[in-house]
Amino acid sequence: MPVQRENAGAEEFMRGTVRSEGDRFYLVPCFSKEQRELRSSSALKARYLEHTPAPGLPIYMELMGAPQSDLSWQVSKVMLAGDTVNACDRALRHVHYRAQGWSPRWLADIGEEQITVSYPKERKTLKFPIDQLDGIQLEWDSRMAGADASHSLQLSLLSQGCTDEQGIWSPWRATMTLDGEVFSGCARAGDVSQRALQGRYSNELDDAMTFVVMDLLPDSRVQMLLDYRNGEPLSVMKGRWELKGNGRLHLFFSERDQQPEQAILILKRGRSGQFVQAGYSDIFGRDSLRLSRSE
Repeated sequence: MPVQRENAGAEEFMRGTVRSEGDRFYLVPCFSKEQRELRSSSALKARYLEHTPAPGLPIYMELMGAPQSDLSWQVSKVMLAGDTVNACDRALRHVHYRAQGWSPRWLADIGEEQITVSYPKERKTLKFPIDQLDGIQLEWDSRMAGADASHSLQLSLLSQGCTDEQGIWSPWRATMTLDGEVFSGCARAGDVSQRALQGRYSNELDDAMTFVVMDLLPDSRVQMLLDYRNGEPLSVMKGRWELKGNGRLHLFFSERDQQPEQAILILKRGRSGQFVQAGYSDIFGRDSLRLSRSE
């Protein structure tokens, strides 16, 4: 029987290469061979045509969109357009926003508790503390005491499209004042690997296998449905998920069929986008579970 997604129809973050074919647009997500048809928006079309070398050629993009009943995706926002060929390898883990400029070169990574500023010209890397109320209006003001001197930082992001010197378009224009010196640049949203993982994954069946559907949900929640194909009801496991620095996905389950049950499942990701079971699992033994993105 069909499995209803908890957040069916909700917007999701997508990243990968986008190409056009006539009036139609298609996305191949990072680490995947599957293709999604995109329902074009004026912003998607404009950003694509601005950055593609020629119509039909793919460019890297980051998008917000929602799945439709015909399996296409309605694009609501363009979050980034244009980047280098290795853009899919860029994770920006634990970074809420990245602001940077090129003349002179500078970079500021805005995290949960601090802003890390790199200023290669002066060979500086400074870490400014921030609190939970900072950044509500996309503005930050902080000071720190260094070994040799104190430093001050003001950083603001303006919701205005911005194309940097590398030709990459992003939705925020950034202004940083560091110790009284003003820097300009662009800003993008971070945690791209973490956000792009959200969605549904399932395995391909053979006669001896359990059918598995894994939903990676917002707020690091995971739901896994197991169909043993023996006429019994589906078994539902719930818990949380975490993407580790080595690229492995750790699933920590705390309940099964609404009863407390502890279990851990570790998955590693291949270039094709599949998640493959790593080592032994109390749930699947050594079955080498393989899960692929499913719409």
